[in-house]
Amino acid sequence: MQKKDFLSAGLSFLLLTIVVVICYLERATLIATFRDVSRPWLLIGFASYICNYLLRTCRLKSLTNFQTIAFRSLFKICCLHGFFSYFLPMRSGDLSLPLLLKKDSDISLTIGSAVLIKSRLLDMVSLGFFLLLSTIFSYDQVTAYHLLLFGICSFCLVAIPYALVFLLRFDKIATLRFFQKLPPNFQLKHYTLMELTLSFLIWFFVGCTLFSVVVALSIPLSFLDIWFLTAIQLPLQLVPIQGVANAGNHEIGWVAGFSVLGISPDLGLSFALASHVAIILYVALLGIVGLLIPITSERQPYS
Repeated sequence: MQKKDFLSAGLSFLLLTIVVVICYLERATLIATFRDVSRPWLLIGFASYICNYLLRTCRLKSLTNFQTIAFRSLFKICCLHGFFSYFLPMRSGDLSLPLLLKKDSDISLTIGSAVLIKSRLLDMVSLGFFLLLSTIFSYDQVTAYHLLLFGICSFCLVAIPYALVFLLRFDKIATLRFFQKLPPNFQLKHYTLMELTLSFLIWFFVGCTLFSVVVALSIPLSFLDIWFLTAIQLPLQLVPIQGVANAGNHEIGWVAGFSVLGISPDLGLSFALASHVAIILYVALLGIVGLLIPITSERQPYS
């Protein structure tokens, strides 16, 4: 393990330790928050979370169109990938997708890595559009500095993925060994309308999940506030430093978003911790569902 890996691991577990200590110190507030939680809204949030992963499964099926794989198997892979991505530190769980595709569907690690890369590029484009739309509709709630900052971030989130696929049009890059191993039907050089639409809907339901959690916990935010909060805090999930169960990233992102919306850091931290507990519950439940889904053998080897 390289020095930067040790540093990332150390920071990740430090974040977890800090969050655990804060949860212990704020345990009375957390208990009081969950005592009055709205169970129907928590169920609506879980339903939105399931819709999010059904759409992720549809996108994965579109990205793996070079091989026939049963939808149930792909849903299992998505559930487990989401579970590992959330609970493993240092964003190491994200790398489980190629391994799961190899284990359950016999897709090579090279192709599985390409599928993961394209998924993340599509996520960046979707988050960029969400951030842009949220900034436009929330312009009266934020300062000119934040408008400029979020405008630049949204442009970068959209422009970088398109710049990368543009570079693949050059022969010297397209002929690299990695790209030569990809099936003819798998395209990294463009994003289809179907892929973009599915990615946008995925993050729409992520926002619906967060909105349901916020309503369930009686957090004083409007529907538009939630979209703005979602758009500005979720890019932090791309940071390679992550504590166990997303500890640290979630709290930092939510507190930062709350501060922009005018909520004090102390109150924002209480809301962030309470919402984190609810999200962990969703991830754990869907991960258990993924473990219980049997693997089917409906697949066709790629050429």
